[in-house]
Amino acid sequence: KAGGLVMISPSATRVSITDPASPDFGGPVFHRVVGKDDLQGPALAKYATSGVSNAKVFVFDDQSAYAVPLRGYVEAGLKKVSGATLVGGDSVPNTTTDFSPTIAKIKTSGANVVIYTGYYSQGAVFIKQLRDSGSTAVFAGGDGVFNQEYPKLAGAAAEGSRVTGVGGLAGISAALEADYKKKMGVSSGVYSVESYDAANILLAGIKAGKTSRSAMLKYVKSFNGKSVSGNTIKFDKNGDVSYGLFAGFTSKGGVLVNTGIIK
Repeated sequence: KAGGLVMISPSATRVSITDPASPDFGGPVFHRVVGKDDLQGPALAKYATSGVSNAKVFVFDDQSAYAVPLRGYVEAGLKKVSGATLVGGDSVPNTTTDFSPTIAKIKTSGANVVIYTGYYSQGAVFIKQLRDSGSTAVFAGGDGVFNQEYPKLAGAAAEGSRVTGVGGLAGISAALEADYKKKMGVSSGVYSVESYDAANILLAGIKAGKTSRSAMLKYVKSFNGKSVSGNTIKFDKNGDVSYGLFAGFTSKGGVLVNTGIIK
């Protein structure tokens, strides 16, 4: 920012980064090709409770700078979900290995849906302990849990988990995925579409001769083009992308499977 170096994030969802009133504000250099947590929170609330009659929801975070704000947006989003009730919550350090106090609170609350806004490594530890306790509550997490390592670490306990992730993966074609896997030797992963888009914007700027920092910043700010997923990419004055889609994923057979854009 001090050097006027433009940046495009494929993954930063924190709301304050594009809020001019916040000390976190990244303008004028910061841009993102991913939605932010004030969109993800309601999407996660809706996805976690989908199909659950009289959803009683327990929400907890890992005290991180990512998880705490997201929890707030989830809880706000729950107020707009018909039939859903927030029955409890907790906040635990991200070094926690024994979740029994939290699980006891979940049991006491009578929750049939548990939403975790932290990261996948702790989420995997938690879900194993939750299932070992006998709980059959729906478990859901945000994009911090959106990682194929989650079902690998959690094993059978992860089956049926609901996770929100960036919407890009929901929009790519089978042919493009096959091409990626052929060239790279592995399947595309989390934020791969967004990373591809971010890189292509900067490469297009270089191709157009925008090779000074000021010229590239101006180019990115006025960019209007297509994502590989088909969405139109352009940025508002604070650096947010013109769309902020989140998709649902569920753990099935040891992998997170895309269930489509959450509407």
